[in-house]
Amino acid sequence: MKREYLFLGAIFAAVFAARLYFSFKTPHFSYDGYFALRQVSEIIASGVPSFNHLSYSEHFFLPAFHYVLAGFSFIFPPQLVLKIVPNIFASSLVIVAYLLSYEITKHRSASLFAAIAAGFIPVYFSETLNSISVHSFTIPLSMFLLYAFLKTEKKGFIVVFVSGMLVFALTDASAIIFILGLLFYMALAKVENLTQSKSEVEVILFSSLFVTWLLFLAFKAPLLEYGIMTIWQNIPEALISARFVSLNPIEAVYYIGLLPFFAGVFVIYRYMFREKLKQIYLLMSFALVIFLMLWLQLVELKLGLFFLGSIIAVLFGQFYVIFSAYIDKTKAAGVKSLLISLFAVALVLSLIWPSFSAAESAVQNAPSDEVISALEWARENTENDAVILAPVELGHLVTAVANRHNVIDTNFLFATGIEQRFSDFNDIYFSSSETDSIRLLNKYGVDYIIPIQVNASKKPVNLELNKECFKQVYYPDPGIYKSVCDVN
Repeated sequence: MKREYLFLGAIFAAVFAARLYFSFKTPHFSYDGYFALRQVSEIIASGVPSFNHLSYSEHFFLPAFHYVLAGFSFIFPPQLVLKIVPNIFASSLVIVAYLLSYEITKHRSASLFAAIAAGFIPVYFSETLNSISVHSFTIPLSMFLLYAFLKTEKKGFIVVFVSGMLVFALTDASAIIFILGLLFYMALAKVENLTQSKSEVEVILFSSLFVTWLLFLAFKAPLLEYGIMTIWQNIPEALISARFVSLNPIEAVYYIGLLPFFAGVFVIYRYMFREKLKQIYLLMSFALVIFLMLWLQLVELKLGLFFLGSIIAVLFGQFYVIFSAYIDKTKAAGVKSLLISLFAVALVLSLIWPSFSAAESAVQNAPSDEVISALEWARENTENDAVILAPVELGHLVTAVANRHNVIDTNFLFATGIEQRFSDFNDIYFSSSETDSIRLLNKYGVDYIIPIQVNASKKPVNLELNKECFKQVYYPDPGIYKSVCDVN
């Protein structure tokens, strides 16, 4: 037993070390990570997050995760906390996957394989490196809740499960996905005549009502304003297709890992049509709910893949059990150790390359030193109430680094007239009509413009062509221009 725990510790250390290696390859965070950075900074300074200061519209979010990070930041340097703590949370998925897999398989080697698969889910590994994402916490939490749910018949685990659900609901709206998975499991178990204890049913029903009530209270305002459209967060039509897209099987294989993906599909098929195991039905229910939500575009692609990849990683442990038992029945039983070693190598290769490749891409796509320097200059050399126009992706950097008002960012919920604002932004940034651009700049009170090219397919207008209306005030790349003209 101790040897298995040493192996588990080594897997956790390897995942955490790999994460830190890529995270510290850049001193900066992802573009959206600067929203979390700003909230943590506001909490440290004033005790409360910022819901509308400097941004173009009111922000709506659950701040519990930011309070946790701010708490650590009172002890350690904030920049260090925001690099390390989310990666500790994300790496803990290794330990939780091991516990959950062992609860299902009672096989320690299989559970270690599940831990490896969970530690290097390519999409989760790369997308939670520098994004200060709440999902670095909620994905391991959701897997731990599945573990606690399987043990609810033991003393104390009902309290653990309900307490965990409370934390989940107060941290992120994706708790509703977990509830849907539980309800689907209860229905599927009923259809398949699987025995469910009274306490199990009561826990599901209580948690469903409790979490739904909490989320309704938290999201009452957007639900009353947008109704079911709250799911799509008021994102402009031109951008929504990038975040809410149907699951592409080829992409799923790459983002989840070749071997775990097909192993997970095999296990789901086997237990759906050939065998029955209640614990597998629980995981299968979650996988099917997430797959359906992805297909119907009811959940963001990355979030859906986070959940799906984690479930499949745990199912990989059951695949190992099936694979090992099959070898024992064949003439290859004498070389089982060799086959298992080759199996381990195949698993690592199918995960490490896409994980590290995606991580390197995430590092390369982080804001450059030049962009950060330009925004730091703006913080020191522009008026305190100045409005800076920058690409949508840079909106949170304008508020977090330059500490100035932006025109648009990636938080669209409660943004009034967002379709018109986004259309106007494109007209300003990419239009060749100077008169229209200046008129729109006046409309939004823009004082400064950063003409940086984020989207490779779109090049911003060359402001140097009109030096009368656009005065360059910061010369190093990407440059900052002051808008000085009015159009009546």
